[in-house]
Amino acid sequence: FAAYKFLIAYGQYFSILKLVCFFYGVIMCPLVYMMIDGIAVICLSFTITLSKPREGLGSERPTSSLLGPATFFSVLGVQIINLVFIAIGFAMMHSEADYVRWPAHLAEGASWWLLGDNWETTVIYMLVFSGFITTSCTFSFGSHYRASISSNPAVLLSTFVLATVLVLTLLLPASRFTMLWHIASEPFNNDCPTNSVWIRWQASGGRQSPGMSLAFRLKLLALMAAQAVCLVLWERCVVQGPVREFLKKRFPSKR
Repeated sequence: FAAYKFLIAYGQYFSILKLVCFFYGVIMCPLVYMMIDGIAVICLSFTITLSKPREGLGSERPTSSLLGPATFFSVLGVQIINLVFIAIGFAMMHSEADYVRWPAHLAEGASWWLLGDNWETTVIYMLVFSGFITTSCTFSFGSHYRASISSNPAVLLSTFVLATVLVLTLLLPASRFTMLWHIASEPFNNDCPTNSVWIRWQASGGRQSPGMSLAFRLKLLALMAAQAVCLVLWERCVVQGPVREFLKKRFPSKR
């Protein structure tokens, strides 16, 4: 059930990611898709299934439906939280004085490899992938039937490695490593751009812009941390915790 919820959440994450990319006319670089689809999904969805059962059998039976209230509201809460934080992240981005919106109208549709050199792809990648990683942890917490997440070192290790790579790509200064991910710490729209879209932008009178400042990237990291806290609280306090217990007593099952 946890792996099922995780893969449903993964589809929701990607629906948000693709819709935002379509809205801004951007495409994330191939390495980002390889990281999410080829590495993270396989590692996390597999390690979730390595969670162990509790030693004792409780008196309360688990849900018997893939679309039961616990499963439905767990995934729905994840979706709502992520939508809220992505909206906050883009509001923060638009409020930055250094931000220049990606000139999608100047891009050639077939030149997909040019569409990742902008702030938009960095913000959406950070918020979607950080939420994705946190969700794998929250769905592995354990509850009335499963042992604690501490008994599943594989999911903890996978989460730690993926989160470390994500934070390093965000905070490190512009380098060959960050350029592999097309992180916006690189000044794509500088006085000598290599991207033909930014060249056309400047030729049409558009202003130049520096790379994403460390101060803004730290604010983005703080937002990612707040997103993780909200996801943890939703799963621990609402889906599995006191809110769940209150609703079960208030609306007992008739079966």
